[in-house]
Amino acid sequence: MKFCKKCRTKLPLTAFYKNEYIASGVSTYCMQCEPIEENVLSDKVRICPKCLRLLPLIAFYKNRKNKKSGLMCYCKECQRKKHYKYDKSLIHLDKAKFIFL
Repeated sequence: MKFCKKCRTKLPLTAFYKNEYIASGVSTYCMQCEPIEENVLSDKVRICPKCLRLLPLIAFYKNRKNKKSGLMCYCKECQRKKHYKYDKSLIHLDKAKFIFL
């Protein structure tokens, strides 16, 4: 038996998802309270947490480090915007260095 931290009820261990990273071997929330894992709604669509759009899995880059889905959490469009802002800030830094040298 284990307590769910969210609904504060005592439930059998079978009511919790398995989690190898926790000492007890099961999640801290019961299956009813556990949020949807990584915004995956089915095997064909997913929600991007940045733009909150429902997109096909093709709209997400692959990510080998993510063992559950194998995909990045943000869609390709949001990833491009993120990298564009980062690259743009680096250009300004390089120009500033060049001026002062």
